[in-house]
This record gives sequence, C-alpha cells and structure tokens, in this order.
Amino acid sequence: MTETDAAYLERRIAGGPLASLTEFPRYFEIETVNACQAACPMCTIADWNRKDGVMKGELFEKIATEIEKYAAVVKRVHLYRDGEPLLDKRLSYRINRMKKTGVREVGISTNAELLTEGKAAEILMA
Repeated sequence: MTETDAAYLERRIAGGPLASLTEFPRYFEIETVNACQAACPMCTIADWNRKDGVMKGELFEKIATEIEKYAAVVKRVHLYRDGEPLLDKRLSYRINRMKKTGVREVGISTNAELLTEGKAAEILMA
C-alpha cells in the first residue's frame, strides 16, 4: 500500500524540528482598523491600496471563536498592524473578548493622539 503525500509529510514532520509548523499559531496580529488620522513621514499609509474601514463584527467574532479553541497555545494577540487601533470604536470590547477567550496577552500599539483619560481607563478595564 502506498503512502499518500499528506501521510508522508505528516510522518516526516512529526517529532522533528518542523513539528511546530502543524500547530496552531501562537502569535497573532489582527488589524481591526486599516486607517490612521496621522501623517507620519516614515509611514507608508499613503501607499496603501485598500479601503479604509473597521473590521466587521462578524469577522472578528469568527476569528475570536477560532482562537478560543486553541487559547492554551496562543501566547499573544495584538489588535493592530498598520492602522490606528483607537479609531476602532469597539476596541475595548475586542480586547475584552480576546481576554475572555483565555489569551494571556492582548496588546495594541498607538500613536496616542486620540488617547484620552477616559479611553485609557476603558482599555485598561478591558
């Protein structure tokens, strides 16, 4: 009986240095908003070829539900990439949702231009 390609690869990877390739990712960067109010000279935002907007709630929930199944192996979720996360009006909810999945670390990176004392407290509470 001949081994299938998938079975062969599985056998070759299992237990070896490439075994982690078959595991669920440990680190995520989820860009919930792909817009920014700043115009930093080093940023490539002007070169982006995508529509400005905020991630739909349904898509975020789908991602969160999938991550939740593997929360024991996920080490960190960053809710940003290139956009300004404070433009996402649901940011605090999304942080809280990720924490409720069991993810140990949830973070953002911001230029802080839109950060207020109230927003900071809201994010910290999440």
